[in-house]
Amino acid sequence: MKLKEFEIYSYKLPTSLGFIREGLIVRLINELGQEGIGEIAPLPGRSTETLKEALAFTVQLRDRFLLQDFSPAFFPPSVMFGMEMALSSLLFPIKDDTPFKLYSNKLKLKDLSVSEAVDLCKMTTEPLRVDLNRKWDLVKTIEFCSHFEPSDFLYIEDPVSIFKDLEKFYDQTGFSYAIDEYLSEHPLERLLKLRGLTHLVIKPTLHGGLNRCKFIVTEAKGMKCVFSSTYETGIGLMHIARIGATINSSEPMGIDTHSIFSEQLIPFNPQETLIQKELYHNLPIAWNKLQKVI
Repeated sequence: MKLKEFEIYSYKLPTSLGFIREGLIVRLINELGQEGIGEIAPLPGRSTETLKEALAFTVQLRDRFLLQDFSPAFFPPSVMFGMEMALSSLLFPIKDDTPFKLYSNKLKLKDLSVSEAVDLCKMTTEPLRVDLNRKWDLVKTIEFCSHFEPSDFLYIEDPVSIFKDLEKFYDQTGFSYAIDEYLSEHPLERLLKLRGLTHLVIKPTLHGGLNRCKFIVTEAKGMKCVFSSTYETGIGLMHIARIGATINSSEPMGIDTHSIFSEQLIPFNPQETLIQKELYHNLPIAWNKLQKVI
């Protein structure tokens, strides 16, 4: 492949959660006029790199790629994720429409009292996914669990605020759990030995795209791996869906976050649970919502 153009755009989109989501969109054009689009959007507070740092790495890649230098190099996870998407649509096009699974029964309880959380969870009879975001201590989480049976939940995500309390939580309650934030902070080998751990929540923007995600899933063996978003736009969500469908098609994904944006960059609705081949390779991007960087 000969690369003809490498364009970088930025976006700032308001969300219903009260913050402005910022990120980059890269646009690659080869000698045949074919386009590859990718999203680079580090998540403040979770990503190891800032948006400014991600932009600097992307500019360096642009300089190399336009010289047709595609040799391996290190770049941060969000940059790896976005560049992988752009290159994948050029080098490894989707052959057919690709279905994927989406979950909807997840509750975030981190800001609730125990009684409020119990009342909310009692409103449904379906097994729930519950996310505590490491905001509750061991005592509070155990009190919450005392109102339920382990079968009431598919898992409790990041159930305690202190890493060493994870196994204590399982030993004292018998409730299985998932980890998300701890996955970025501790060696995978150590995590996979934790008693009671049944699910890994994998966010490709934080871990670096297909290859790293595939490594995690392979090492996790029989453990369930759930692909999830970090508030990407529909462009990034579509690539997460492609990664999840490629290496872990049986597990529902947590990527139904497009609704936090009042303005959309592309007409991709995860609730349709389908990556449309035509849409993926011919993204009708709202370029007027983007600012060209270079």
